[in-house]
Amino acid sequence: MVRFDYDPELIARIKEIPGRRWRPRERCWSIPDQGAALALLVSRFHDQDLVLEERVERRLPKTGLEQFRWTRLDREDAEVSDACRASLRRMHTELVLCGYSPRTRKCYIDRIERFLASAATRPSELDAPRVREYLRVLLEDRGVSPSYVDQNISAMKFLFARVLGRPLRDLDLPRPKRQKKLPSVLSRTEVLSLLEAVENRKHLAILMLVYAAGLRVGEVVRLQPTDVDSDRGMLHIRQGKGRRDRYVPLSQVAREALRRYLRLNPTSGRWLFPGQRPGRHLSERSVQHVFARAKERAGIKKPASVHTLRHSYATHLHEGGIGLRYIQTLLGHRSLKTTEIYTHVSKADLDKIQSPLDQIMGLDASGDD
Repeated sequence: MVRFDYDPELIARIKEIPGRRWRPRERCWSIPDQGAALALLVSRFHDQDLVLEERVERRLPKTGLEQFRWTRLDREDAEVSDACRASLRRMHTELVLCGYSPRTRKCYIDRIERFLASAATRPSELDAPRVREYLRVLLEDRGVSPSYVDQNISAMKFLFARVLGRPLRDLDLPRPKRQKKLPSVLSRTEVLSLLEAVENRKHLAILMLVYAAGLRVGEVVRLQPTDVDSDRGMLHIRQGKGRRDRYVPLSQVAREALRRYLRLNPTSGRWLFPGQRPGRHLSERSVQHVFARAKERAGIKKPASVHTLRHSYATHLHEGGIGLRYIQTLLGHRSLKTTEIYTHVSKADLDKIQSPLDQIMGLDASGDD
């Protein structure tokens, strides 16, 4: 195991060693226990201060490696580390069997991995005081958001109930109060400026579909050619958030932008917007970069992301007189309470309210006349 602070140059060096692997769970690189690989490690990093890790019982050969710092794990530490990794593997299996999405699985594993690293004990020995203290440190000392702590509690609840066989309700963990923030919304003029700043036809079709149908970024990149029903003017969203399918109307303008893109880039594979890697769809991060560049070109200063287009879609629908029930169906919300947030950012009814200041000044003006 090799550890060093993030540095693109050092990463390029270690990639020159055959058989090297990045281990995301341990957050380090592994090097084969072979003479050739170790010799390359010494030659490529002779000017660096690396931290190498070995287990006492393995006694790795250290010829030529004396210049580096070593972290030796005794048998007890190694057993704790093995127990944590075993619990994480079992948790991943349980998450898959329970049908959790890849994003949720990644989130839960990351939260539990950080917790176990902080606890430095076997998962079977975890108790309520240790869990509560960890959550207190997150909130008070590290200043993380309540939603982040809420994710930790959900992940721990799954770990204790499905992996350790000890339901978390016995620990009596209170969930922190969530911050009530209103979503950022672009005006119709800003949306138009944003779309006009996009020159690439593929990117334009993607952003138009996001706004015209209120899609999540994960939904638009996973669209398939068969999901577009041009005859009915509908778009089939498969297995959106919560594993729910839905149909949304397909805008005529977005449909035409999609046709222009497909005429120049006919897709014969599975995905409507394929990525650079064969057989894979365009990544969500790529769409976020496209949005950021378009936002900069359009001169939009307010904080916004791809998801802001979805918020803007719902807000503009409400301002246009569409009822919340219809908007809930179009967005794929399970609860109407989630959709009701757009009543707080819509100015459909607020425009009818006249400020008392305007009324006073108006009366004064009329009195002067």
